[in-house]
Amino acid sequence: MFFITKSQQTYDSLKTTLTHAPILALPNFVKPFIHVTLLNDNKGPILQPSIILDRCKIKRNGVWLSDVLIQWKELLEEEATWEGEHEIQRLYPHFDLEDKVNFNGGGIDTNNK
Repeated sequence: MFFITKSQQTYDSLKTTLTHAPILALPNFVKPFIHVTLLNDNKGPILQPSIILDRCKIKRNGVWLSDVLIQWKELLEEEATWEGEHEIQRLYPHFDLEDKVNFNGGGIDTNNK
């Protein structure tokens, strides 16, 4: 009997979790975003950007802004995060955004074999 009761409790819990949508709120785009987990006690960045994996344009409050997909030093590629290009330039002024792009394909002057 214990097994059936425990199984039913587990099923009911899973069913409730899957059938009730979480309540999500949109972020307040008026306030600046701060990545607290990326800061140390001196308010300086702990993680350092390694390479830009991708770029995109996103419209915020009617303005097109550039975002970059950053792979962080000491972290896996799967842990890369999308960050605002201007915020990366502000936090990491010595990180050259143009020099760190990861190009996986060839160009007009290379052989794509």
